[in-house]
Amino acid sequence: MTEFEIYSLQASNFINNAMFQVCVVISVFIAFRLARVTNEMGAGIAMKGLATLFGLGVVYFNLDMGAWRVDIFQGTAARLAELRDSGVEITQGSANWLAQSGISATDFPTHNLFADVGNVIFSLIILAIILLGIWGPKMKSSSD
Repeated sequence: MTEFEIYSLQASNFINNAMFQVCVVISVFIAFRLARVTNEMGAGIAMKGLATLFGLGVVYFNLDMGAWRVDIFQGTAARLAELRDSGVEITQGSANWLAQSGISATDFPTHNLFADVGNVIFSLIILAIILLGIWGPKMKSSSD
């Protein structure tokens, strides 16, 4: 595999990740709306529980998408290191990236939901908004 093919595969993986991230954004909107409606309507415990499960699922999916982004970077770096170790000369930009990442050809991505700290913080904020919306004090309706 050439350096161009490695970067092309990375770009393809990021396109796939972006499409799933759009689903996450739509799901977050639905979860926020569900939390508000659940609160305003004074839903029962069963409905609040289902809304909470949906919110947890949305947050998990967001964490998973962040973990895949880290995996894509690590996988690309490992393939570039493998290419370099096979004797092929790689560009200076790729060499610098490998030096900064510290990844070798034998390192394979480990799917860690908490690898992207920024995404974890963002996910916790989303979760707090959802849970406070569902279980917090009753909000006034916008039509009141």
